[in-house]
Amino acid sequence: SEDKQQTLYITNTDLLILEKFTKLVDYEVKKIWVGKKDYLPRYVASVIEEEYAQKVLLKPYKNECPEKYHLQKIKVNSIYGSTVKNYFGKFNDERNNAYLAPQWGILTSAYARRKLLFVASQLRNWYYSATDSIFCEDCIENATVIDKFNEECLKNVTYYCIKNGLDLTTFKNLGQFKVEVLIKKMLILGKQQYMYTTVNGKFC
Repeated sequence: SEDKQQTLYITNTDLLILEKFTKLVDYEVKKIWVGKKDYLPRYVASVIEEEYAQKVLLKPYKNECPEKYHLQKIKVNSIYGSTVKNYFGKFNDERNNAYLAPQWGILTSAYARRKLLFVASQLRNWYYSATDSIFCEDCIENATVIDKFNEECLKNVTYYCIKNGLDLTTFKNLGQFKVEVLIKKMLILGKQQYMYTTVNGKFC
């Protein structure tokens, strides 16, 4: 069918993603919002750090107190998403109603998305990805790619902890990939629609 023109509200990071991972032929910028590039203000970052640290402390007890751990996990994971629910065409209204600046959540999510796709695109047999996960073949080649990314992550987190006086032992795994499950068979039907059987015979 004939290609149709579409109007998208995206970040400069999303544009880089489109240029790298799609057959983007041409585009025209209709409107642009510009902001200062900087770290989150400390009064916001400190809250995020405290919530994440609480999640780390609860993780060893997630089987004993699953409700408490998962509630804390939801709190941490939803911080940026809570900055704005739907800004398409209503950015100013959403900005005025949000308790954090929408662009913080939008740009942070876009940056994380670019990082995930950067890693996934280097993997052999990359099958599926969700917001912060990758399903791929279990092999040395892929492990090497992920280990390299994790090392870079640790360098960045170490610098951040030193800069802000934080305990590295609490934040050392932040942003890194880790093996959650080994899968024997997997059926993918679409976005957030999949099922699998683990090597231990567990069906999910």
